[in-house]
Amino acid sequence: MLAKLASEHSIDADDIRAVLAAGATAAQIRDALAVALAFGITARLANAFDFSVANSAAMTAGAQHLLKRGYR
Repeated sequence: MLAKLASEHSIDADDIRAVLAAGATAAQIRDALAVALAFGITARLANAFDFSVANSAAMTAGAQHLLKRGYR
């Protein structure tokens, strides 16, 4: 479902029914959709403001900084 949402930007009731039939709960679906929305908004803003992704060394340094301060 999330792959379809990412590529087609839309899902329908049949998609939700399929995910429920596969064993996901309504809460899990809501959480997944919220995450997809947050990433989608972030990506659109990054494109609009021409942000670039940091290189691997910068990402590692940022992750280490967060972990030192209790992020899990």
